[in-house]
Amino acid sequence: MPEQPSATASERRRTPRQTSRWDAEYGKDVWRLRELGVKDRRLARIIFEDIGQSWLKVLAKRWARWRLATGLGVISVSSGTRAIMHFGQFLEDVAPSVQGMADLNREVLERYLAHLHARFAGTVKHRRGCQIVCVRGGAPD
Repeated sequence: MPEQPSATASERRRTPRQTSRWDAEYGKDVWRLRELGVKDRRLARIIFEDIGQSWLKVLAKRWARWRLATGLGVISVSSGTRAIMHFGQFLEDVAPSVQGMADLNREVLERYLAHLHARFAGTVKHRRGCQIVCVRGGAPD
């Protein structure tokens, strides 16, 4: 019988209930935070259903799970997933040939930055830079 890989430290710390909660919610396009053990009066769900590209949705979910697990507030996670959704909509409209991370290049990202500047110039979102920072947070180094 082949040797099984050892569990990571985080997997060893998770209780069966915590693992099953994540297993049950992770595949869904709407995460019910209460089902994940996250209690927040301001927000009940994290929504991924409006991210049209499956590869981008997978990355958004990985990012959101990581950020929730490291203690980032649910409002910040929700804002980040919305920023990724906006990026996905931009890609659908302007760069439909992008089918994965390997297809992203400097030209596409510069076009996205110009799009954000035109759309949000002078607004609170523009000054905070959330749309840029949130999308960057999901990209590899």
